[in-house]
Amino acid sequence: MQHFFTVSLFFYILIGYSFGVFAQEPQTKKIIDPPEVAGDSVTDKNTIFPIPMVYYNPEAGLVYGVTTLYNFYIEREKPINPSQIQPAVGHTTKNQFLVFMPFQLFWNNNHNFTYGDINYFRFSYNFFGIGNDSDPEEYTAFRTHFFRTFANYTKKINPTLYAGFRFWYEDFSIGDRWHVIEDDDFNGSDLPARFQQDQVIGARYNRTLGLGGILISDKRDNVYYPMAGHFAEVFVQHHDRNLGSTHTFTTISADISAYHTFFENTVFAANLFSVFNFGEEVPFNRMAQLGGNMKMRGYYQGFLTDNHALSLQAEIRQMIWWRIGAAVFASTGKVADQFSDFGSFDLRFAYGGGLRFQFDTEKKVNLRFDYGISPMGTSGFYVVFNEAF
Repeated sequence: MQHFFTVSLFFYILIGYSFGVFAQEPQTKKIIDPPEVAGDSVTDKNTIFPIPMVYYNPEAGLVYGVTTLYNFYIEREKPINPSQIQPAVGHTTKNQFLVFMPFQLFWNNNHNFTYGDINYFRFSYNFFGIGNDSDPEEYTAFRTHFFRTFANYTKKINPTLYAGFRFWYEDFSIGDRWHVIEDDDFNGSDLPARFQQDQVIGARYNRTLGLGGILISDKRDNVYYPMAGHFAEVFVQHHDRNLGSTHTFTTISADISAYHTFFENTVFAANLFSVFNFGEEVPFNRMAQLGGNMKMRGYYQGFLTDNHALSLQAEIRQMIWWRIGAAVFASTGKVADQFSDFGSFDLRFAYGGGLRFQFDTEKKVNLRFDYGISPMGTSGFYVVFNEAF
């Protein structure tokens, strides 16, 4: 049985959000409510804070570094949210390196909102092949270095709806750093076809540049611990050789969450997630993925990889006493090469539970301790800020 242990601790004393830096698909920044301040203009000063960063996973070992949180106002006339830039640099005990700078910018009385990330990674990942029948004991490892940046520009259509444009660029290089698993049953040329580097699209090098549109609907009562409402993000992104990509394909994604409180502190949350890629040459690292600390906890990030993915997860969250809470969750999903493959009932399942510590009672920011398992024998322990959805 392969056991995955992930700990991500961004010291939250001064941060207003947490994000996943090692997921191959970055998390979306959330729209927040305007600050409650008196008068016609914001009088808060711009602030800058250095914050230590610690992260651990089995592939990287211990990640250590520093990040700096810079909060500022592009304009002062209310209502206006503070803009934020957070550059960070880290190193690992296994000689891996990362630099990243997420940002979110508000102006024109919050009618204009831009968010994104700029990062560089020199990192290692496990590849379990392409398809819905991945085996946790059969995988190969690769070491990559890549530069990635993405940005979304949105404009407020009404109080809960934003629409805009999306830009994506990634330069992903592996070269000869594709390593064979040490296994007595197969190695080298005896590897199954799905692990042969030359038979995996983009497994030596790929560059993707994409343009598209994005739509966000946000009716949650709280960004970090919603108890009512919904959040939905839908985007379409096209990558084309004529734009500078090495491959041509189109991605359509929908991420929809809903929340309902049954009793005073009992919250039922559900999430529907889908990614569809259209094209004959989708690089393996840009395919739809399931697994990790947000989608189907209990599987390794990208354990299930293919052109298309569908997943459904549900969770019951309960505050118990003081700042302590608990949660139980279950998820199901699958990946597929063609739409017709979704007709077969070969779903993957995962389930688990965990504890919550409400780190920030004003914003309702939780530090969550989740343990997920699957019938395939995989498991994952996660300690991260903010709920999975």
